[in-house]
Amino acid sequence: MALKRGGIYSAEQLVTTSFDEIISMTGLDKRKVQNILVAALKKLGLNDFESGLEDEAKLYRKQRFELGLPLIDSHLGFPPYGGSEFRGLESGLLVEIFGPQWGGKTLLCAQIAVLSQVLQQDDEHKTKVVWFDADGTFRENTIREIAFRFELDPEKVVEQIHVVRMAESRTLNEYFDIVLKLSANERIGLIVIDSLQQATKMCSDSPTLPKVLGKIGQARYVTKALAIVTNRSPMKLSEISNEDASSTRSNLRLAKKNYQFLLEPMKDNELRIALIQVEGLPENEWTIMHGYGGLFQDRKAMNSQQRRVIRYIRRLKKTKAK
Repeated sequence: MALKRGGIYSAEQLVTTSFDEIISMTGLDKRKVQNILVAALKKLGLNDFESGLEDEAKLYRKQRFELGLPLIDSHLGFPPYGGSEFRGLESGLLVEIFGPQWGGKTLLCAQIAVLSQVLQQDDEHKTKVVWFDADGTFRENTIREIAFRFELDPEKVVEQIHVVRMAESRTLNEYFDIVLKLSANERIGLIVIDSLQQATKMCSDSPTLPKVLGKIGQARYVTKALAIVTNRSPMKLSEISNEDASSTRSNLRLAKKNYQFLLEPMKDNELRIALIQVEGLPENEWTIMHGYGGLFQDRKAMNSQQRRVIRYIRRLKKTKAK
């Protein structure tokens, strides 16, 4: 859309680059840069002004992401609207899942990623998942087990997840350019960073947390995706985002609506999950179960699924052994 030294800016690159940076790299005056940015925002459909009714109607069109835990999904829904299609987490949110090691954080991310594919098996424009694996904990077979439990095609679900194995070889911008490039041809519905603190260590330019959060905010604004980050200890995401405003400044109006979940192990396959930071929702906590096939609302639900999932796992192992 606009010439730059050594190449051309895409609309996505323009709206996720700071105003001063564009001027510095292009040599254009402020008025021309403003006009270019307005055109870029218009092309991406990000500069529309809407009435209150139109804004309310957007809630109906937003994709929802279920956790596969009925009581929690109902709690996260929109009570005024009702209906199963309004359960779970809405697109555009930033969600932090924190807790000790082996507390089920990655498993919950995997279950949300799998359920993002429900009702999309025959859709030509499927929602894709981008998973930044900084901890080395992503397992395709875990995705397959959960998909089988929810009666989805395991191989099709695995195919819809783009896994980025993070290593100390790329800069922060290079990692998030992957999201922007994918979004040019594919619909990105979910971005997972597992874990956020480790991800900052895996970038060759050693970015600060505010810079990483800024990039996450830009990516979810452009893609309208749900972003989930995991950590072992909680962070006040809104405060961190404001610590270094100049480093994350861009031409986007970044949303500040964040949710935080605590996940910690208890006994006998039990996990405690607590919703501790929300806007417009009461805090709450639940006891859930983890086992073969993911996370379950209670022991009865787990026991009813375990045998068929275990049989699938055995068949899967035999197939891979051949």
